[in-house]
Amino acid sequence: MKLEEFVDQFADQFDLRSHETVAPSTCFKDLTDWSSLTLIMVIALVQTECGKNLSAKEIDNCQTVEDLYTLAKS
Repeated sequence: MKLEEFVDQFADQFDLRSHETVAPSTCFKDLTDWSSLTLIMVIALVQTECGKNLSAKEIDNCQTVEDLYTLAKS
């Protein structure tokens, strides 16, 4: 999976308002709809699409969507 695809699928996990966009450099924890439920959905996304099991702590150590992508692909 390429970074652009990951960003699109990551953004699909949110009910984002039109003024919020997601890019590789987006600090996902600053998104209005970031929550513990979204965290679980992102964990499931990474597991399904990348075959990697991430913990909440690993995700918490990430800052941007690209950081998550790099972790998922490692």
